Amino acid sequence: MSGKTTIGKIVADKLNFIFCDTDELIAKEKKNSISEIIKKNGKAHFRNCEKKLIEKHAFINSHVISIGGGAVNMETKNIIKNYQYRVWLKCSIDKLVSRYKPNKDKRPLLYNIDNIETELKKTFVERSIFYAECANILIDSSGDCLDSLVEEVLLNINEKN
Repeated sequence: MSGKTTIGKIVADKLNFIFCDTDELIAKEKKNSISEIIKKNGKAHFRNCEKKLIEKHAFINSHVISIGGGAVNMETKNIIKNYQYRVWLKCSIDKLVSRYKPNKDKRPLLYNIDNIETELKKTFVERSIFYAECANILIDSSGDCLDSLVEEVLLNINEKN
């Protein structure tokens, strides 16, 4: 709930790029929700679907791709490094918890968790190693001003050109 999809759509629109969200693409391809895909086929199957999409889009220009947080891992990090701009929207745990609560049905790997804050902290520690290794742009997305976050992403992209 760092804002990947929301910010990604706006950035893509401003750049006249195509926006892709790996979760949305997988759900559409499998004709099922991510929750159902994981329930029926397991987390490993879902991660494999993510990896295939990440590989497919690695050398396509004019796309903004929102990759699920767990998709950045040991198997995908070297593929992701082929993307020209790799933005890590880093968000505080407190803000993630507040954003998660109204959207808990859309977060299949966090359902039926007793303590969301503890789980998010644990997950963040595990994943942040890969995020830090892959990202070439770091944005603090804890703020609620969408326009300023989008502008910050665009400024960072322009600086890298």
